[in-house]
Amino acid sequence: MQFNKRDEFLLRLYDNLWDSIDRVEAGMWQFIGLYAAAFGLVVLAVRGELPKEVSGVFGTIISLWGINVAINAGKWFNRNLLFVVNIEKQFLHPEDLGRIMPTAYHKRRVHVLNELNGIHAAVFLATAIAVLYFTRNIWTLALLVVGLILTGRHWWVACKEVKDFIDQTEPDSR
Repeated sequence: MQFNKRDEFLLRLYDNLWDSIDRVEAGMWQFIGLYAAAFGLVVLAVRGELPKEVSGVFGTIISLWGINVAINAGKWFNRNLLFVVNIEKQFLHPEDLGRIMPTAYHKRRVHVLNELNGIHAAVFLATAIAVLYFTRNIWTLALLVVGLILTGRHWWVACKEVKDFIDQTEPDSR
């Protein structure tokens, strides 16, 4: 099969996009270590080896950081996946959809909260509840409330950006 420069470019981009997707997924699992550190701070506070206020503030900051990184990674994951799907449409025949690629794979939908982000959200909530329960500190609660408001805004903006990516891409007519 003879490829022109555009085809070669698209195939290289396709490979790079999948590499990026793989890095996002691997990085999200590595971030779970920070949650373990946040939980460790709570344990130190419960033992009396660290002031509860310090544990609460740092545990909350670490948790908020983790969930916001997960939201951002989810946005870029979806963006790259949309690019991958569009590149595949350039090379696959219409009858390949459903035979080579599952039809659902090419559906245009916003799903910023994928499995890994769902895991981060669950771990974040568990960490936040543990931090609040064990520290019982008003400053930790205030930081958590402000952080949750900002995180909710971040998630909403990320969902909107992914929706805009989808809306600005030509729909598949197959």
